[in-house]
Amino acid sequence: MTLLLFLAPTHTNCLLLAPPGPPRDVTIEQKSLNSIRISWNPPNDDGGRSDLRYKISIRLRNGSVIVSQNTSMTAYNFSDAKSNTYYEIKVMAFNGAGYGQHVTLNTNTYTSGNVTSKLASTKNTIIFFVCPPKILHKHC
Repeated sequence: MTLLLFLAPTHTNCLLLAPPGPPRDVTIEQKSLNSIRISWNPPNDDGGRSDLRYKISIRLRNGSVIVSQNTSMTAYNFSDAKSNTYYEIKVMAFNGAGYGQHVTLNTNTYTSGNVTSKLASTKNTIIFFVCPPKILHKHC
């Protein structure tokens, strides 16, 4: 019987195979009537890898995907926003080991010039209401 034993030198780099955690501090800002900016900070845990990237997915209320974009940046500008439209926005970090937990934002866009916003959050879900001032008391 032969027993083979391989010892790695202590200076060898080990590649950890773990997906990253969720992006942190995800925010959404309506820049204009047709433009939304989504920004975030990197996850606390990158999975021990340097190939961190992000996936942004934007869906309509009916579930139709209108954006599915990968990026290495920590912000995304959605310039095709339609007025009076509900969007579900998901942001997740990923690396070569897989996808981490996503953060979901729900937003409504309005045609009013002056936009007031209110942010409410729960675990891993951020609900964002963009309301014109005159209807703020009804929805926010």
